[in-house]
Amino acid sequence: MMVKCKSYNIFKAPAKAGYVWKIRLNLIECEGGEKKYRQKIISTDIPAKKPTECKAYLIAEEEKNRINKETSSCSMDVFFDEWLSWKKENRIETSTYEEYEYLIKYMRPFFRERNIAVGDITPDVVRNLYNYITCIKKRYGEGTISARTAQNIQKLFVQVMKYAVLMNVIQYNPCEGLPFIRQPFSNKDKAYIGVDELTLFFNEIKGHRLENAFKIALFCGLRREEICALQWDAIRDGFIYIERTVVRIKTKQEKPRTKSRASCRSFPITPEIKEILEETRKTQEEFRRLFGDDYHDSGKVFTWEDGRAFNPDYITRSFKKIVLGSEQLDHTLTLHSLRASCASMLIHNGADIKDVQKWLGHSDVSTTLNIYTRTNQAQQLKVANNMSALFTKAAVN
Repeated sequence: MMVKCKSYNIFKAPAKAGYVWKIRLNLIECEGGEKKYRQKIISTDIPAKKPTECKAYLIAEEEKNRINKETSSCSMDVFFDEWLSWKKENRIETSTYEEYEYLIKYMRPFFRERNIAVGDITPDVVRNLYNYITCIKKRYGEGTISARTAQNIQKLFVQVMKYAVLMNVIQYNPCEGLPFIRQPFSNKDKAYIGVDELTLFFNEIKGHRLENAFKIALFCGLRREEICALQWDAIRDGFIYIERTVVRIKTKQEKPRTKSRASCRSFPITPEIKEILEETRKTQEEFRRLFGDDYHDSGKVFTWEDGRAFNPDYITRSFKKIVLGSEQLDHTLTLHSLRASCASMLIHNGADIKDVQKWLGHSDVSTTLNIYTRTNQAQQLKVANNMSALFTKAAVN
């Protein structure tokens, strides 16, 4: 619990030897994001006379400063916990709370090593924190955490400081006016699977238990949480309906809704997709017969052999393992690259951008264009050939 003294006043109170000055402190108690107002009475034993009134005010001011200094000297570890408690009181989803914990974990060492309290945070401290964030090493593999993770940590810290102002722990937000961490510039195009690499990709995933999941993900441009949540009852009337998601930070959580309203979409089942789904169903039925009573009927389309649903992390790791084990696939490909590949193939083959936006479930068409429309040297060559043809035609005329 954090206690802040907002104001005070002094008053005369009867005592054995006449009247004395007493101090009334107006306190704000902050716990779990809730403010409680209470008063604290302090007796000074100073005779309540006009010449001694100034002395009583000095004592009151000292007491106010002492209380507020204790609150401002609260460690950031304690304050992070207080902020998390406040968020929990607001009944946020488990996955959101766990993501906050995950991001705060990266900041705790910075404040512990430097012994910085809430009241000590200045714009210079915030700048040093941002520099520290960009240098955090990945938990697995080489390099530092992604710019996106760094940006999320920064945004969360801004929220924490806003809360500190709201709770009167600090007077102003030290993050105000400071620029956000930007994605580092790179000349290298992000990897994606083009039309020319489709056969190669299908050969690399052939025989893997997730082969059909990867094919459906590429065809529909699905997110990993949509792959894991896809159920047989969502395949009906000749369409695949995306209606649920499965997320996991620490705890695996299934949500009966999609990421956004635009993400709730459907895909017509083509003959190729129908064949993939029938093969998946047939394989699943064979395992159901083999496992008998030990089979877990999760209702999911893509499962372990015993019917248990996959964790999102397993699908991500499996895809990366296939990519790194391939001599021909670009090793920077990720599971999310399938979604980008879907967008790029559709656009490069003449699909309308608004149709692609709806296919991928983007709320904003700029997301489709700016993030997921990828190109490579082969595609650039096609563009160059088109321009060359136009130049040749112009020269002839």
